[in-house]
Amino acid sequence: MILELSGDFPVSLLCEKMGIQRSSFYNWKHTLSHPAERTKALLSNLALFEEYHLRYPSHGYRWLNAKIRLDTGAVMSDPYAHKYCKMLGVKSGAKLYKYKKPGNPFKIYPNLLMTEMQIDRPLQCIVSDMTAFYVKGVYYELTLYMDLWNNEILAHALSSRRGDRMTYLSGLDDLTGLKKQYPRYETILHSDQGAAYASKSFNELLPMYSITRS
Repeated sequence: MILELSGDFPVSLLCEKMGIQRSSFYNWKHTLSHPAERTKALLSNLALFEEYHLRYPSHGYRWLNAKIRLDTGAVMSDPYAHKYCKMLGVKSGAKLYKYKKPGNPFKIYPNLLMTEMQIDRPLQCIVSDMTAFYVKGVYYELTLYMDLWNNEILAHALSSRRGDRMTYLSGLDDLTGLKKQYPRYETILHSDQGAAYASKSFNELLPMYSITRS
């Protein structure tokens, strides 16, 4: 306020009315026009975080700090990055995940393996599951169909697409192709209640091949 009025009134009069020393006013004025290196660094970092927040509004202070370090080489700790964002009122604009109760599966089948069935021939009980792994940095999903009579892998399907449901159906096609050779064999197919195994498209194929779900 004194700085604004100093062009119209004597500084000594303004300082007297404000109850401060003239030396304090001039010291403040000098600091304002010649900020310390620490103050310059603070203002520079604040400007950086404000700029990057405008460019990437959905990201939090840790990501912004990492991106600034990558782009500019400026090294700041995460606590300081949090401090700068708090001073600017910066908050991540990302939407928070809201838990949703999972829907009901297409159909729940009884666990026939719990009946302590005796497996004494091929194709009597087939089990299926999926596993995921990396080979040389490439992600793969493998679906297997195994005969519990001798632990033989009867069919399999491989995909490098995450969540690819076609691996289940492709493996099932190979299994039903084998089942055509033994149409009189009654077969149980046991799996977990994953979305693909519980889907309508998967289970509608089975009755035509005398395959019972478990």
